Order: sequence, then structure tokens, then C-alpha cells
Amino acid sequence: MGSFTHDYEFLQITNSEDYDIDTYFSIGNSTATSSGRLSYFFGALGPCISLDTACSSSLAAVHLACQSLELGECNIGLASGVNLILSHSYYQLFTIKKDAQAMVDVNHLALMPIGGYVRSEGCAVVVHKRLKNTFDDNLLAIIVASAINHVRPSNGITAPNGKVQEKLYTLSNALGDLLEYNSLRAIYGGREHPLILGLVKTNIGHTEATTGLAGLIKVVLALNAHLIPAHLHLNIKSTHTCNYPKTSNSMENK
Repeated sequence: MGSFTHDYEFLQITNSEDYDIDTYFSIGNSTATSSGRLSYFFGALGPCISLDTACSSSLAAVHLACQSLELGECNIGLASGVNLILSHSYYQLFTIKKDAQAMVDVNHLALMPIGGYVRSEGCAVVVHKRLKNTFDDNLLAIIVASAINHVRPSNGITAPNGKVQEKLYTLSNALGDLLEYNSLRAIYGGREHPLILGLVKTNIGHTEATTGLAGLIKVVLALNAHLIPAHLHLNIKSTHTCNYPKTSNSMENK
């Protein structure tokens, strides 16, 4: 289970007296306990792990679920992510602080340059099984492989390293910005096979710890529908151009 915000815990700390803080406060606000409570409720066995890798948390959960299945640690893997906005603290940090202006202030769009992202809430769960155990199920997609690595030096904490991204994609066989696009294109693209990308954030906003699963679900739905959803709200292309595939304002056959 991927999650990383602590809004509920922050609200309890700021709105409670010392005598209100009891055993249930620590247990109820622990991210480790959140995944454990789900396993307890459903009577599930096997690995039960809470993950905080920021916006890649739910995709890291997918990776570990696949590994657990491959190692025989479980027969069904439930990869999940959750994000709730219960406090304005993160919003203030990301929009007001000059060194962390990562978000679009939706209340003052006319006063700010276009850029950043809009926070949103979300929860998602994806069920994973070994391929040989899915013949009686509604199989939606096959994950051939997955991999995780660290970006090493880059322009900042939210910026990827292009060469390291390329290495990751070659390992896996498997942030929609220019660096990631070029890394993907270097591995998967080509003149005969153009690389088509889309962003789920343009539909539902940035669900942070859940965003990886949201993107995965969108890809699976597109594959099953044999359609590539239109990319919404794309009015101005990046000035740092490369050979982007032509975009469309409507749904197209794959």
C-alpha cells in the first residue's frame, strides 16, 4: 500500500490537548498500521508492506506485488495507493514557498504562470495473479516485468535523470516531462513505431501517492478499448521541442 501524506495526524496534533493523545493516536496514524489493518480486516496472509516513495508509492507497490508472486510469497497480490487532502499545509508549502513552487494555485491562475500541478484525492487497488492462475478470471493486462532504481544526481528532488531512466527501462522491459519522454523514446520509440503518451493527471489531477496506479489503470483501460484517450487541456506545447507524435482532440483507434 502506497501513501505518504499525514494530514489526519497533523490535524489531530494541532487540535488536541495532551491528554487526548493516547495509544490509538500512534496506532491510528501510522502508515505501517494502515496496510496491516487491511490485511487484518480481510484475513490476508503473506507480505503486508506500507510504502512511502512519494508519488511513485503505488507503482512501487505494484513492483513488490509482482515480486512476491514470482517468489511464491503469495498467490494474489493487492497493490494499492491512497491520498486524502485533509489539511491545507501541503498546499501552502507547494504554492507559497518560493523554493518549492510546484503547484498551480487554482484560485489565482490569472496571477501565476502556467505550470506545476493540481493536487487531488484518490484511492486505487489492482489485483495481481500469476498468469497461469488467471484463465478463469477476467484478465485485463499482463505485466511482463518491472524494475526500480534511483535517479542519482539531477536538477532537483522532483526532476529525473534521463540516462538513469533509460537504464531503468532496459531493466524492466516494460513525471511526464521532457526528460522522461526522451528516455522512453530512446528505448521504445522510432520512426516506424511512434511513441504515444498521455497523462492521467489531465483528467483527474495529481493523486500523489495513488498517481502511479491511476496511470496504470488508464493504460489498461485504453488497451482493452483499443483506443487512445485524447489529451485534455493541451493548448501550448513545450518550447523544448523534440519529435512529438501528432496529437488529436478526439478519441482515435489505436
